[in-house]
Amino acid sequence: MPPVCCDAYDWWAGMDLSRLPAGLRWCYEWLVTLIGAVFFVSAGLLLSLLGLILRPFLTRSQAHWCGRHGMHYGSRLFFAVLRLSGIVHVDFSELDRLRHERGLIITPNHPCLMDALFVTSRLPNVVCVMKGSVLHNPVFYGCAELGGFIRSDTPLRFVQQCKDALQEGAQLLLFPEGTRTVSGTINPFKGGFALLARQTGAPVQTVFIEANTPFLGKKWRIWQKPDFPLIYRATLGKRLQVGKDQDLKEFTRDLENYFRNHLYNSSLPVSTKPMRR
Repeated sequence: MPPVCCDAYDWWAGMDLSRLPAGLRWCYEWLVTLIGAVFFVSAGLLLSLLGLILRPFLTRSQAHWCGRHGMHYGSRLFFAVLRLSGIVHVDFSELDRLRHERGLIITPNHPCLMDALFVTSRLPNVVCVMKGSVLHNPVFYGCAELGGFIRSDTPLRFVQQCKDALQEGAQLLLFPEGTRTVSGTINPFKGGFALLARQTGAPVQTVFIEANTPFLGKKWRIWQKPDFPLIYRATLGKRLQVGKDQDLKEFTRDLENYFRNHLYNSSLPVSTKPMRR
């Protein structure tokens, strides 16, 4: 499978590392894995620290701008570093078409741990809806707190916070599966996003995240080295509006089938090789 080039400056994407001796390539791939992990954790902790230091001196709108743009540029830099390796190819440039959209609910599938970062690396005004355990992780906490990111496990505040974010013109990132895909193409969709779309009148923009690897999926062991190259890409699907009288269960079921059919026919099928022990 040919590498996917993302931007004009990705001249390194054409590097042919397959000619390296097997042992040297194995060492290089482990080095890329370790550098990526160390860079991700270090950059996240630094941004969190800066966020906590800045928070008392910022207004609410200033804090939101700093947190969301910090996440945007931090994740963009992270993927730029990975692409330098020549064995990680990320093409989410199609999301740039949404950059100036306001009050939009973005609903991607959720194959791996990096999906939110994929989206924020292209869109600087995204409010992520995540589990409290993720948002309170030290790597994410600073930017998440500044950016006004929303916990999905606080039902009394959740709906109002989502409405406020959409009314302010932010884009709401919400995964209909509720968690990373466990097996197959997608998990069954939860209906909360459809109810929110009906209550707010916000359009639902579907996004397909495709990969050739199960790396950092739900069952992936965190210490396990993936098979390279890693290829990720995103494409925009259709945009939908939930009517006031529309059956939400039917809407959710139809959207789940739409995702399932598209991903089943993807030209970047996720590898089904058994994971190494």
